[in-house]
Amino acid sequence: MSAAPKKKAASKKPAAHPMYKDMINSAISELKNKGGSSKLAISKYIVSNYKVGDKIDSHLKTALLRGLASGALVKKTGLGCSGSFKLAKPVVAPKKAAPKKEKSTDCDSALIPLL
Repeated sequence: MSAAPKKKAASKKPAAHPMYKDMINSAISELKNKGGSSKLAISKYIVSNYKVGDKIDSHLKTALLRGLASGALVKKTGLGCSGSFKLAKPVVAPKKAAPKKEKSTDCDSALIPLL
């Protein structure tokens, strides 16, 4: 008996659009709503500016929830994916001050008489 030929794994085509988190970031920054941008406004911006498929709502919802969990997005109003979202302000790490060198007071050098 001959072994059945193995099927090659189908390689995925690269998406015709950037990652959803990048699209969401650009949508929120371009919409410039003071109180944050709603899911519907973000969705309309993404559909009008990128080639996305029919499953935008489910992908957008998971991307928004992941953005909230990671801290990249901030929830302004509402529960879950309803309401408005803003980009989180980047946290600037405070610079550590260089440790000050203590002046050494060598007793030996002070005791050597100068000739």
